[in-house]
Amino acid sequence: MKKCLTIAISTIALSMPQFAAANSVSASYVKMKIEGQSYDGFKLGGSLKFMDDFGLDLTNFAMRHNQSENLTVDETFIRLKYAKQLNKTLGATFALGNRDFSVGGSNSFLKESSLEYGLGIQAAINDKLSLDFALLDYSNDIFKLTKELTVNYKVTNNISIDFNTSNESNIDKTSLGMRYKF
Repeated sequence: MKKCLTIAISTIALSMPQFAAANSVSASYVKMKIEGQSYDGFKLGGSLKFMDDFGLDLTNFAMRHNQSENLTVDETFIRLKYAKQLNKTLGATFALGNRDFSVGGSNSFLKESSLEYGLGIQAAINDKLSLDFALLDYSNDIFKLTKELTVNYKVTNNISIDFNTSNESNIDKTSLGMRYKF
């Protein structure tokens, strides 16, 4: 359902430029550990910009267990973001969203959905390199406070390489990918 919602919102945004504009798309390779079990897979994402400071981020993770083809992790985030540039090199972001998470195979044995809220700081080191740090928390007891760090290197004005690492009490994620900014 969330994947259909992601496609629908993206289609609406692209067909109505006065309402929203596609801001970026990204694809990454992801490694994840959940309670010592290793998974790897891909992350696809994109963002829409509604106004100068408001946007919508859509992200989907799809991963498989390294030893078992039948064990998978699917995770989808939809976040409304408010981003404010504080000065030439520093910015702040506030996010509110939804996180859907499932672990299992054909019969998922864990399915959770949670309200997500957080804040982040972005710092431009120079014209090519920036760092983003975010703290995210959730409305249920399954997900814990997440600390996330992203290193972004601009290859061109439109293309960047992103390295991301995040830590939650029992979930660690690392990803490396590319982002195309429109």
